[in-house]
Amino acid sequence: MSWFRVDDKSAFHRKVMAAGNAAWGALCRMGAHSSDQFLDGFVPEPVAHIIGTPDEVQRLIDVGFLVSAADGYTIRDFLQWNPSAKDVLKFRKDKAKAGRVGGQARAQASAQASAQARAQASAQASAQAPAQADSKQVLEHVLEQVLKQKSSSRARVPSHPIPSHPKEETTETLSLPAMPVVDTVKPKSGKGTRLPENWSPQPATLSKFRSEGYDARSCIEPFRDWWMAAAGVRGVKADWEATFRTWVRKAIEQGNIEIREELLQTDKHVGYDPNEPMVPAPPELRALLDRMQATAAAKSRIDDDEPTVAH
Repeated sequence: MSWFRVDDKSAFHRKVMAAGNAAWGALCRMGAHSSDQFLDGFVPEPVAHIIGTPDEVQRLIDVGFLVSAADGYTIRDFLQWNPSAKDVLKFRKDKAKAGRVGGQARAQASAQASAQARAQASAQASAQAPAQADSKQVLEHVLEQVLKQKSSSRARVPSHPIPSHPKEETTETLSLPAMPVVDTVKPKSGKGTRLPENWSPQPATLSKFRSEGYDARSCIEPFRDWWMAAAGVRGVKADWEATFRTWVRKAIEQGNIEIREELLQTDKHVGYDPNEPMVPAPPELRALLDRMQATAAAKSRIDDDEPTVAH
């Protein structure tokens, strides 16, 4: 997302006071649209008259905020205070590249940590093997002592008791060595569900990534296959929508999803917003934007290192 900058001293600037609140608000909307569409301060004439009335547009021209141009208007000194479309696209490409490098570094570090954990577990198992053998010998010794005590008690009882003698009560007491008590604590089970068979992300989630230049639809099928095949508690999640957003962000960081500039150069806020129903753009505005895009495609080639934007 790019931003249209407004001077914090503009509230009581003489030009703003002369233009009036309605005209100033229309200028802010025009600047936001031009920045969003990478037009470098250009405002198509149909867009200007959708946002403001003819009187408000003329006031902005009179005070010097707008300059008449072919097929529209230009916001004066736009590029002096706002980044150009070329700079914005280059910044996003560099950011995506840095994210891929960082994702690869994190993946390598995770693999190394997993290898170290496996090595430590193997070493601990080897160290515990002698102790387990000693425990087995102790149990065998205890069992041998118990059998000897029982055999000795049976030997002291006469096979034919004498009636004149009182019965001797014999109590067998077996002394066993104290054994360690091992507490077994069952792990707490988290609340969650497995991924439904026909699960799909919400349109708002796809629209969010689309507004950033990424088509997250390519991640849906791999996401389903992975989590449908996950076994046990590993395949149980409390929030599948959040899990999908994390999946897509990791794919962006690792370079599995490239930024697509054509997704950034759509008129989504003029004609259609996936999260909030709006009135469709007039046919003349749609036709003008189509002609501008066709002219830009015919006159320039988008290069990976130096992207260009039609004005």
